[in-house]
This record gives sequence, C-alpha cells and structure tokens, in this order.
Amino acid sequence: MPRYLNLPKDARIAVVHGLKAAVEDAARLAYAKAAIDGVEQLERSSPEEDNSTPGEAPYSSTNIGDLELKYGYPEARAEDGGIDIVAHLNLGSDGNENADWDVCYDESGSCVDNAPRGKVKIGIGINQNIDKKCFVEYKEPEDYRREPVINIETSEC
Repeated sequence: MPRYLNLPKDARIAVVHGLKAAVEDAARLAYAKAAIDGVEQLERSSPEEDNSTPGEAPYSSTNIGDLELKYGYPEARAEDGGIDIVAHLNLGSDGNENADWDVCYDESGSCVDNAPRGKVKIGIGINQNIDKKCFVEYKEPEDYRREPVINIETSEC
C-alpha cells in the first residue's frame, strides 16, 4: 500500500489547491472593496480622472494598507507604494529566506526578482525551487469586464 501512496506529494498538491482558494477569495474581497470605493473599472489613473500622476494605480484603502488595483482586482506587483495580491494574502514571504512560500514575478516564462511595470503574472509556490511546476499563478485582468486568471500547476509537486 505505501508504494501507491505519495503522501508528501499529495500534501503539497493540497496546499497548492488551498492557496488557489485563498487567492480567489482575496481577489473577490478586493474587488468588492473597489466597487464600494468606485474604482472597479479603472486600469490606472490619469490626471483627468483624479488629479493623480499619470500611470498611478487606483487604490482601495484597507486595514492592512492601500491595495493597488487594476480593474478592481489587486495588482500582481505593487509599484506605487501600495500593496499587491501577495501582500494582501499576508503569506509572510517579505524577502525572508525561511518563508513558506516563494514568489516569482514573471511574464516571459523565466522568474525575475525585479520585474518592470507591465509584468502582470506571478507564481506563488511552496518553499522550494520556484521553477518546479508546483505553484499558483495569478494574472491581472486584461480589461474591466474580466476577472484575474488564477491557475494551478502541480505536475512537479
């Protein structure tokens, strides 16, 4: 029987599924707050809209900080001093090498530490080599009529 069970792998897969549910819930809660604040359809602010600097993210204030939003959902990577989806999740991976999660900001298929503006995808994996296919992927929405895309990859857990 033990030969047919791979408990560590099954546990990692279950954790990834749980993380996906947490990301979905965090995104929905952020959108609800954005709708209350009236910023759910904004991609990025412009001076004509709210007297902000061109290219700034619309914000929604929460008890943990100001969420940077794109079409009402948390940005994959905060760039204007607010918090992003990872900070909103409070995973404890603020550069701490002993954190339980690795975060990869990516759009091209290779992980980078300092992705420039426009990198709209992240991977959150169990503390291991993030290049392994055992993670949750979050992609920002492409327009105000769409939700973020949240996928999981578990083939190498």
